[in-house]
Amino acid sequence: MLLRLQTVLLLFLTFMPVAIQAEESASRFQSLTLNLNDLAPAWWEGYVDASAAEKARFHQLLETELKRVIPADSRYLANKALLLQLAADLQRQSTMDDETLSLPDVQQRYSLDEWVRVVSRSRELERQQAEVGQKLNQLATTIGFHRKSIAAALLRYRELSVQDADKKALALTILREQLELLAARSDEQRLKKHISQLDNAAALVKEQAQIGLGRLDLSDDDRQQLAEKLEALRTKIEQQLKQQADLRLSTLQQAGSDSLQQPVAGALLAANLLVSRAEEFKLERLQGIVLRLSGSAPDAASGQGLSADELALENTRLRNELNRIQEQVLGREGYSDRQRYGMLGLLQQARTQSDEATKELATARSLQAYLVDLERSAQTWWQSPLQQAGVLWDRSGALLLKWLNYPLFSVNESPVSSFDIFWMILIVTVAGFVSRQLRRLIIRIGTTQQTFSDAAAFTISRILHYVVMAIAVVLGLSSIGLDLSNVALVAGALSVGIGFGLQSIFNNFISGLILLFERPFKVGDLVELESGVRGRIRSINVRSTHINTWDNVDVLVPNSEFIGGRVTNYTLSDDVRRLHISFGVAYGSNKEKVRQAVLNAAKTVPYTLYEDKREPDVWLLNFGDSSLDFELVVWIHHNRLPAGHNPTTDYLWAIETALGEAGIEIPFPQRDLHLRSVDGKLLARVTPPTSSSAGTDTD
Repeated sequence: MLLRLQTVLLLFLTFMPVAIQAEESASRFQSLTLNLNDLAPAWWEGYVDASAAEKARFHQLLETELKRVIPADSRYLANKALLLQLAADLQRQSTMDDETLSLPDVQQRYSLDEWVRVVSRSRELERQQAEVGQKLNQLATTIGFHRKSIAAALLRYRELSVQDADKKALALTILREQLELLAARSDEQRLKKHISQLDNAAALVKEQAQIGLGRLDLSDDDRQQLAEKLEALRTKIEQQLKQQADLRLSTLQQAGSDSLQQPVAGALLAANLLVSRAEEFKLERLQGIVLRLSGSAPDAASGQGLSADELALENTRLRNELNRIQEQVLGREGYSDRQRYGMLGLLQQARTQSDEATKELATARSLQAYLVDLERSAQTWWQSPLQQAGVLWDRSGALLLKWLNYPLFSVNESPVSSFDIFWMILIVTVAGFVSRQLRRLIIRIGTTQQTFSDAAAFTISRILHYVVMAIAVVLGLSSIGLDLSNVALVAGALSVGIGFGLQSIFNNFISGLILLFERPFKVGDLVELESGVRGRIRSINVRSTHINTWDNVDVLVPNSEFIGGRVTNYTLSDDVRRLHISFGVAYGSNKEKVRQAVLNAAKTVPYTLYEDKREPDVWLLNFGDSSLDFELVVWIHHNRLPAGHNPTTDYLWAIETALGEAGIEIPFPQRDLHLRSVDGKLLARVTPPTSSSAGTDTD
């Protein structure tokens, strides 16, 4: 009884307009004055809440005033026509009747089809609620835009003088914005009233569907008809699948044809199949409801098809495919107008079927909700939490799969989803892990096997890393559908980038590969660059080479500097190197004694090498200004030196000690000063007096 009263009340509010009072308020819209030189910011205030008679009076005054204030100058003819058109549209909008809502009748007993129609109507009202809500949001954005635009224009308008010719033009622009804002606010008020009616109607119909579920009049014939209908629909789906397979086979046989007839036919078949599957999904849920109400459990074999989310995703893909085919039909030449219109008609049929599938899915989702409620009510107290956990797990898994499989973009007309990108990243990550483990294994072998040097292990591990990562990148790109036959195009684009911004990086990369394969030096070699950097090689990387100097300073040198500049490698083929230590002794020193003392000093340095043809020696090189210039020539193993140590200092220390012990003088530069002329008075002051001059003074 309460439901019936609510229905009657809603119908009364929906279809019976409120009676308009015979006498309108005399204070609203009795006059309207517009002044283009002093335009009021809210001259239309009160229109939105006005009655129908007041709005009619406002429209008459507005049309008359617009014709009066707009000058007859040809410059304003376009603005005048536009403003009059906006005023006419506003008048037509005010006379629009409110949308009527059709509601199903309340009954004491419902057949299965009648109850399904109530559920469908409930879902349709929810869809209308969403659409009207979206329109209201768009109108709110439009109203905000117009308000900001009007406020900014009014500020410019007030800054202009009356004599300024642009003031009237700006006033007409403001009038246009104000009329558009007025139309948007009027439409907003109408939609708010309509969504209020939709909310009431949706709540009422939903309650009616819930009550109707308990008033279903089910018979054995209804169950039998539902089963037969579902079986016939499944047979139809099998036939449609067979037709789709035959069409695909025919398309493969005519692979060289450019005809669009088969893609259009395939899209229509896909749309029909989608409608059948959506209807099957709906009937399966309806059959489950009937079995639950009869006290039986639904067949576990039912519902093994696509889920509602999967069907919705298929529908979205179908829409995109229809748009793509339509663009080809409109853009491709070689078809007559009749052929083109025929294909466009088939595409329109496919869109109609897609809309029908959307409606069927909406009804099926509502039936699914009722079925879940029935199953929950039939469970015991301990089954409900487990069932809810399972449903939550299934829904979260389905949502995750939907998100992962959602197409983000296309490569060669193949959709690429988040799962494809994740799979590509996983391939590269696993390849990096495998490459790192292989490099560690090779370096470990190099340190344990004497026949396998550290430098060779480093080079092999680095090359292996590049090969593994290159293969991983190729596999990753192939996994997202990238056609590797187009690598030439990518290489062409990359070459342009290299020529402009990546030249230095690419130069260093290629130089690094050359260093690894040519091996002008290896890890552990002692090198000296043309720039003066001197130290041992620690690693050869893609972009730079790591050098550790004798001062334990790590220097990263670009690989291109090794290729383009001069590099001295002290340990390339042999780590034995000859040092030249220069020193000098005073003239008159015994040369043999000097030689013997310095050779004995060389023996005290532990780095001195004594081998055949590689023994220390002392050379007399030059007769200097103040010394005899000698040089100690000694051979050493550079790789046996302590890290960061300069052996020259040890030899200089030993030479100075040995020469001092032998009494051999190490000279230093000396200069004799000869004065050719000097002032006599100055000379008398600095010269001490002689004895003869002293006696003369005494006398």
